Amino acid sequence: MITINVGCQKQTVKQFTFPGGEVGVQIMPHAYADKQEVVSITTHLKNSDDVLALLQVNDAVDRQYTSAKKILNLAYVPYARQDRVCNEGESLSIKVFASLINSCNFYKVNILDPHSDVTPALINNCVVTESYKLLKKNLSDYYIVAPDAGAYKKAHKWAEKFQAKGVITANKIRDVRTGNILGVKIDQDVAGLKLLVVDDICDGGRTFTELAGCLGIVEAERLELFVTHGIFSKGIKQLIGYYDHIYTTNSFHGDVPEELKDDKITWIEL
Repeated sequence: MITINVGCQKQTVKQFTFPGGEVGVQIMPHAYADKQEVVSITTHLKNSDDVLALLQVNDAVDRQYTSAKKILNLAYVPYARQDRVCNEGESLSIKVFASLINSCNFYKVNILDPHSDVTPALINNCVVTESYKLLKKNLSDYYIVAPDAGAYKKAHKWAEKFQAKGVITANKIRDVRTGNILGVKIDQDVAGLKLLVVDDICDGGRTFTELAGCLGIVEAERLELFVTHGIFSKGIKQLIGYYDHIYTTNSFHGDVPEELKDDKITWIEL
């Protein structure tokens, strides 16, 4: 879904698919289009059709609002997980995607908790919101858990901002050719502790089920999970069996499907 805001007026962009499979869009005309100073575009990109629809919306906005500055609100950035070339013959996907976004000449691109520093480095005029700003909770008696070495910096910032008791680091052993997790190790005994695991993305969820098993769902007093971008491509039943509570946002889904709603999940609306 893509929406555009012009002044106080908000409209949902009409999206359709031609018989041949091509994506099409249409925005509503505006009586004072030539006088508008700012147009804000908000989208949730789930697949490549959504990306192409965004590019077409940008073109439609350029044609109607010829002098307006364009702001893109893109909380979840697709392709950001492939921010390096691991195997010969692969593309650098985030660079390809960033090039498409940069071609739109946005005045500002607002993103939320990118997978790494590569994304804001590649996207022009990028403004990052950090994930710790989204959770309203007292964590002074919790330990923040980094699910891998790459998440340590984020976990340390969370611990500092919330004055948590400390940071526990886990290390994933992963096969870079297949992406399969071979094992998880942690650096501290967690018996009797309250734990909040913090990461940017939950896709299939195996990272977090493996981690929960390693942390010991019986030994820890409480085990919670915060993931900024909740994709949950394999559902939530397995995850909620491991965690006392899960916090996430609607950055990927926009409108959260009913099958992903549960009393043990707090969906933070953006």
